[in-house]
Amino acid sequence: MRVLATSEVESLELALIENLQREDLNAIEEARGYRRLLSEHQMTQAELADKVSKSRSTITNALRLLDLPPEVQDLVYGGKLSAGHARAVLSVPDETTRLKLAEKIVQDGLSVREAENLARLFAAGQGERTPRPVAPKSFKVVARRLRRLLGTNVRVRVGKDKNKIEIDFLTEDDLERIVRVLTEGPDMAAGEAS
Repeated sequence: MRVLATSEVESLELALIENLQREDLNAIEEARGYRRLLSEHQMTQAELADKVSKSRSTITNALRLLDLPPEVQDLVYGGKLSAGHARAVLSVPDETTRLKLAEKIVQDGLSVREAENLARLFAAGQGERTPRPVAPKSFKVVARRLRRLLGTNVRVRVGKDKNKIEIDFLTEDDLERIVRVLTEGPDMAAGEAS
């Protein structure tokens, strides 16, 4: 076992700190350097922040990047994702979703703000929302015909897996009238109503 003199430990610490203060380090290299200083030199984050002239929250945020999946860390290391993008990815809870989000950010060339907005959708379980399908013109024609026939507001909704017809009614009597028109035809329903 080799015992280092205090001055030797301080020299190694100083060399690491100087290396961390280089401007050409990427966010992952910086985070790894911080982690190394913390673990090898038994420093607290506050002590490290003081030594490298950064805020403790800056150190904490940098270290959080090391919680990213290795594939996402590689994207940051390779310059395809910025630290801001990576923090947006960290806001998503699970590793698989983080990877999907990071790939989407790179693929679409999203800004950090766009990445944060997309991360909120992913975190809410909405992932990549597909746009709502547009109703064909024929659906609008059908809705208009039903509206005239039933004497109430009718909407035809287009969904991802199925479509819907929504019919408004005000009272139970109104509902019964609509059912009669649909089941017996408008002439029969009008005859009963008179």
